[in-house]
Amino acid sequence: MEGESTHPEIEGRIGNPRIYAASLSDYNNGELHGEWIYADQEPDELQAEIDDMLAGSSYRPAEEWAIHDYEGFGVFELSEYESLDVVARVAGGIATKGTVFAHWVHAVGSEEADSESFDDHYLGSWDTLADYAESLLDDMGWTPGENLPDWIAPFVNVDYAGLGQVLTANLDVSEDQHGVHLFES
Repeated sequence: MEGESTHPEIEGRIGNPRIYAASLSDYNNGELHGEWIYADQEPDELQAEIDDMLAGSSYRPAEEWAIHDYEGFGVFELSEYESLDVVARVAGGIATKGTVFAHWVHAVGSEEADSESFDDHYLGSWDTLADYAESLLDDMGWTPGENLPDWIAPFVNVDYAGLGQVLTANLDVSEDQHGVHLFES
């Protein structure tokens, strides 16, 4: 039951999730000192860039930092003190799978989400649940009114929206302005 994505953004590398890491020594002294860092790299590489940013601080010792902004993470919300392991894993998934990976993280939690589990559970994205139901019936080769007498076939209709609700009762469903994203639970 594999779906076809209506969103070309999940093909190849998409965007570059970034974090704005800020020095708390500077911040506590009324100044902004930080750096935008591409987050789709290994945690130790992120830490090295943060350490370089802290080395440029006007206030010593500059050892503490926080995420003061971020972009490219879709529906996933980073906390100010998110672990670099989570940041790197989620950003890496988004960079390779697209922002739909953020929906997966939202559905299963940041500790459970990785690219392999995404690949195992992602069914696809559709504009609506009705489109999903219609696509599924089409994939099965079933047409409403098929194999019925001609006199009754025009009166047989499928409630695709209702069917979509029923079909997704045991799935993880995440919606945004681009449509619905479906994952096996």
